[in-house]
Amino acid sequence: MAVWLASPVRDWITETEPDFMQMDFSPFGGALDKHFAVQVARQFMWLCGYGEGFDFKGGQSWPMTADAGCQSTEGLPAQLARMAGK
Repeated sequence: MAVWLASPVRDWITETEPDFMQMDFSPFGGALDKHFAVQVARQFMWLCGYGEGFDFKGGQSWPMTADAGCQSTEGLPAQLARMAGK
């Protein structure tokens, strides 16, 4: 049985200046689902081709603080910061 695995390729329309600190990475959009945000953000990074760059820093860092009105970019991966021009 042959298994074909392809590297992730970003093939969707991108925003010119995405704000990754305002994106909600909770799969169901609720505050109780924030603990799933880490897995969703990890998959998002992989889809962007930056899977190796994901390093969750802890509860008070990205992606837990995303969409929470937090001004700190603590834990925001450098690849996403460059994409957003931060």
